[in-house]
Amino acid sequence: MDNNNLSNRIADLLKQRGMTQRELAVKAGITEKSMAGIVSGERTPMGPTVANIANALHTTPGYLLGKEEKKEEEMTGLTTKEQERKAIQKIRKIVEELGENSYVGFAMDGVLELAEKNIRDDTAYSMKKRAEIAWERADKAEKENKNLKAETEDLKKTVKKRRTTISELNTELCNARAKAKANEVPEELIQEMYCMAYDKEAESIGKMERAADQMTEATIAGEDAHGFAEEYKKQKENRNRYRKVMEMLDQRERRRAGR
Repeated sequence: MDNNNLSNRIADLLKQRGMTQRELAVKAGITEKSMAGIVSGERTPMGPTVANIANALHTTPGYLLGKEEKKEEEMTGLTTKEQERKAIQKIRKIVEELGENSYVGFAMDGVLELAEKNIRDDTAYSMKKRAEIAWERADKAEKENKNLKAETEDLKKTVKKRRTTISELNTELCNARAKAKANEVPEELIQEMYCMAYDKEAESIGKMERAADQMTEATIAGEDAHGFAEEYKKQKENRNRYRKVMEMLDQRERRRAGR
């Protein structure tokens, strides 16, 4: 169907008949919006709608479709919406006579209502097409459901793995705390170590002073002072060692106090 040819012929006849699109829409049994789409060439009408428009414009469907050039002629080949409504009434009567439990009755369930909707809304829906769409949607939903289940299982595994990791970390932390507590030196022992280092430092300093005096006396007397010099060096190393111990204990105390 050539939409441009159809729309042009409808527009020409509207002008010749002095009729508006709205008036034509009412006579053809469709909405003004649908009529505007047909006249603009953006919408392709169904056969019954073409017949109704031709009837309202006092022409034939063949002329509107470009199949003939005579404007005034009896309509052939296409039925009007009114004719199809009457056909539905006849079919409904036949089905009713067969009974709702008949094979035909079951097969026609909802078909006539859909046909009436097509006539009313100028659409072309069918029960077969609806079933195909329903199956496609069901198949799509099933696939999405399978994917969702797979994603859920993966998520459960990830959560379980992370919970295991957290549990293991908590266990390690508890063990580390227990070990640290077990290895913690009592405060009384720290104080005793500090006092011992202090006394040892003082003792080393005293020995250093004696070795220095002895080294001086031996030098003055012209005697060998090498032994006194070695003693002085040894006591100096001891003094430094005890000082370092006290410094380490002082640092520990400052850390404990938050300084």
